[in-house]
Amino acid sequence: MSFKFSEDSIALLRNFATINDNIFFNVGNKISTITDTMDFMGTGTIVEEFPVEFGIYDLSEFLNVLSLVNEPNLDFSDNFVTINDVSGNSKIKYFYSSPEILTVAKKMPSMPSVDLTFELSDAVLSKLKRAGSALGLEYLSLTKDENSLLNLSIVDIDNKTSNTFTTQVPCETEMEDFNLVFNLSNIKILEGTYKISISKRLISEFENTERNLKYFLALEKGSKV
Repeated sequence: MSFKFSEDSIALLRNFATINDNIFFNVGNKISTITDTMDFMGTGTIVEEFPVEFGIYDLSEFLNVLSLVNEPNLDFSDNFVTINDVSGNSKIKYFYSSPEILTVAKKMPSMPSVDLTFELSDAVLSKLKRAGSALGLEYLSLTKDENSLLNLSIVDIDNKTSNTFTTQVPCETEMEDFNLVFNLSNIKILEGTYKISISKRLISEFENTERNLKYFLALEKGSKV
């Protein structure tokens, strides 16, 4: 059995490669990845369905190999996949990796009680990352102002007198005094708008509003609730 990856699937896999370069695919169309430290996980579905389970040790390399041929068509065997170009004149034999040497999530995470929700657009996240780069800062702080809006602030958590950048978005929460902190560099999500849910147990869920895609990200231990 063979199939071709869609452009959307390739985009998602390239995003997952920024989280962890090795990945294990199960039979079907659900894919997931997790960092070596187990504090950031992505999970979603693609339009294609894998006929076999297999592991890839270097996902970035695998995706680059796919780009070596025109309109790659994949034929899965027990121990390797054959990547053929549309003309049939070129092909690549690419061997699977054993799951024992890959970082694989043992189970899907589930969110505990949710204490804060808000929507994060790609435009706002891009602005925050640009601000972090411009100011040389790496942390995103979430606090609530007197008008019950959520402050999204780029800060230096070790220096209260440092420069900061803040933008505001609506939120839903019953918490009054909190300071929830993310490492901005850990927010490696595919472009789009996300519903963000955060628990006092310092775990967050980023749910894409347009496709079946979620990320689970731990907050920094210095967060206060």
